[in-house]
Amino acid sequence: MTGGGAALAPRDRHWRWAMGLTAAACTAALAAGGVPERVQFGALLVGVAVIGFPHGALDPLVAGLGLRLGSPARVLTFLGAYVVLAAFVLGLWSISPALGLALFLSTSALHFGLGDTDRREASSTSAHALRVLAHGAAPITLPAIAHPAPVSEIFGWLVGASGSAVEAW
Repeated sequence: MTGGGAALAPRDRHWRWAMGLTAAACTAALAAGGVPERVQFGALLVGVAVIGFPHGALDPLVAGLGLRLGSPARVLTFLGAYVVLAAFVLGLWSISPALGLALFLSTSALHFGLGDTDRREASSTSAHALRVLAHGAAPITLPAIAHPAPVSEIFGWLVGASGSAVEAW
């Protein structure tokens, strides 16, 4: 954000528009008592068509650009590490589903938060950490707060427990 009344950068304008439209859509959905599944599915299709694949679908491509995996050996090393990490997560999940889910959700929140924030835009390290926490935790905690029973049921399937047992967490 710029001071002194200077014009906003395109990225800042885009972020403000996205946040405003999201807030308006959430408010409208709450006021209407929910959104029909058909409308939700249509919004998902439009989002994928406009923005692209859901998060994570292009991780190897993003890693290739960010890590400069120019050689086939480096690409194979990355893919091997990716598969080993996935196997570790599945192994942990099979041994302790609740711990696996908690670590997965925590890692997801950190990943989302770091991806959605820019350290250079924060006034301090603590301000950046708060932004990472807010941006990263929101996509996980807000649905759980707004719809505790269905989210608990889904988490229950993931940890092998009843939805009511998970809802207490």
